[in-house]
Amino acid sequence: MIESKTPPYRLGLDIGANSIGWAALSLNASGDPYAILAMGSRVFPDGRTRKSGTSLARDRRLARGQRRRRHRYLSRRDELMSALIALRLMPASAMPASAKEREEKAKALERLGDPYELRRRALSETLEPDKLGRALFHLHQRRGFKSNRKAGGEDKKKATKARMDREGLRQAISDSGDPTLG
Repeated sequence: MIESKTPPYRLGLDIGANSIGWAALSLNASGDPYAILAMGSRVFPDGRTRKSGTSLARDRRLARGQRRRRHRYLSRRDELMSALIALRLMPASAMPASAKEREEKAKALERLGDPYELRRRALSETLEPDKLGRALFHLHQRRGFKSNRKAGGEDKKKATKARMDREGLRQAISDSGDPTLG
């Protein structure tokens, strides 16, 4: 067994939001502290700008969030395209490898017709598989919504205008004779 020549000591740490405090205490034979060997503290900036109080990491966090959203969107799109190909609603060549092929395939999809028109026709008639696939792919591209309920603190004028816009849209849909907006 190796004997330690270092006298026994205890290290105490106080870790705060903007600082770390420490103290080293000498221990007697029974393990109780009896003297302070050394102590100190390290204070560091709080990670916020002084004027606005915003986080210094805000810009990095926003950029990271955008990258993650974009990655998820592309992953969902690739999974949908693979499923459409497996169901024969898209040609197998629709999953290109290079950027140039991707651009050519996108133009080929555009030639299938107006996706809004295809979506409208799909409600009342049978479409060719590739046109139905185009309509489904278009729904994926336009998925999501912008919620107003999270905004909070909107004035009544804007809320009233939004309600009137919704009612006008409902009326336009019913006037057109189509069952849906699409």
